[in-house]
Amino acid sequence: MDLTTEQDEAELVKKWLRENGHSVVLGLVIGISGIFGWKYYQDYRITQNQQTAKNFAQLGNLDNTEYLSAKTRFTQDNPDSIYAVNANLLGAAKAVKLKDFGNAGKSLTWVMQNAKSMGFRLLARLNLARVEINAGNYDIAIELLENTTAESFAVQYAMTLGEAYAKKGDLAKARELYNKAQILAVQIPGVSQLMEMKLNNLGG
Repeated sequence: MDLTTEQDEAELVKKWLRENGHSVVLGLVIGISGIFGWKYYQDYRITQNQQTAKNFAQLGNLDNTEYLSAKTRFTQDNPDSIYAVNANLLGAAKAVKLKDFGNAGKSLTWVMQNAKSMGFRLLARLNLARVEINAGNYDIAIELLENTTAESFAVQYAMTLGEAYAKKGDLAKARELYNKAQILAVQIPGVSQLMEMKLNNLGG
């Protein structure tokens, strides 16, 4: 089983690093300038972000098993950082390759609960549902995806929800969701054909 957009996640991380690796994230700094001085604070934040980026990049030198162990410590050290979100998304993909679905679930749940970006939270929810489907937990997967505003992931949510219902044996509901995904993906190359194949596999 592969997590959705695993390659896209890696490309997203690389793009984010190129664009933001040396940026300064400005938060509420009222009062800080009076204690440290504004320039000192700027220098401190730049150094901190660069070090976090460097530590994140070093994770890429580890094999999958080592990565998962190091990712846990990295997350603990940088819980509010976008790098921790990316580390856990990539960690989930690596855990799936090792068939460590429990670890994958923990990483994706962390992103769902901690990512500030709705896009990252939706991506983590989608992939967690696929992990649950792989584990045979169809009702959990359905609960994760139903009644969720999927935004730009609407096609993937409908497709995955349809898969959960198909595995559960509710072919009518699966057909309804595959048809929905096919309509939503009418202008996405290859997806409409994939949905047609899934519909054919349902029979009837």
